[in-house]
Amino acid sequence: MGRERRRELDEKRDTPTRFLAARVLPILRDSLGVFVRKEVEISQARIVIALRRYEVRKHALPERLDELVPEFLEEIPPDPVAGTPMRYGRISAHRSLVWAIGSDEIDGGGVGPASPWERRNGIGDDLWDDSQPCPALEIHGLEGPDQHS
Repeated sequence: MGRERRRELDEKRDTPTRFLAARVLPILRDSLGVFVRKEVEISQARIVIALRRYEVRKHALPERLDELVPEFLEEIPPDPVAGTPMRYGRISAHRSLVWAIGSDEIDGGGVGPASPWERRNGIGDDLWDDSQPCPALEIHGLEGPDQHS
């Protein structure tokens, strides 16, 4: 067997390092993806709670997230992927979207994955569609479900 062929076979052999890397790296990659998604969800939940508190006090959602600072939030939580503040879009006085860019690192303007395959592969933004009426406003008679636009 020639020296060239032996080197080729040695490179293909499953060394302990290659063996571990082949099994551990995919798990680490998936774990990191889960961690980032959970960070996004926590940041979005903090924002939505602040938005609801703002809405109860002012009877409408803010035009911009920075209107929540400092009364309702110390700072706007960052998007874990971009490192910039989370994104926000006011749809109506009582409906909004809060989003982070997905792991594809493209800001889709609040457009989420179109399919389960896209969600699994990190395509599309990570959304929190704040489309449910605020119970506190309904309890106080400030808004009813039919008043959402």
